[in-house]
Amino acid sequence: MAIPIPPPASRLSDLVTLKDVVALMSETPHPVSMTTLRRWIKGYGIPVIRVEKAHKVSYSLLAEAQRDEAEREAVARRRPEP
Repeated sequence: MAIPIPPPASRLSDLVTLKDVVALMSETPHPVSMTTLRRWIKGYGIPVIRVEKAHKVSYSLLAEAQRDEAEREAVARRRPEP
């Protein structure tokens, strides 16, 4: 008997709406706008999944994108001006 391999999609418990992500990230030191989230989704290739009538994304993947962007901005701030 073969063990079924789950698809590479995000776990349903990790999926949230973009509106929820904006609200959750507003409580962090690096809040983001809806426009920024959409740019990250496109730039990082984060899949958007339709669940019932809502479009949802992986919160953990967006949190990783937020971390990467915060690190990129910190590095840019440390660079000396020419």
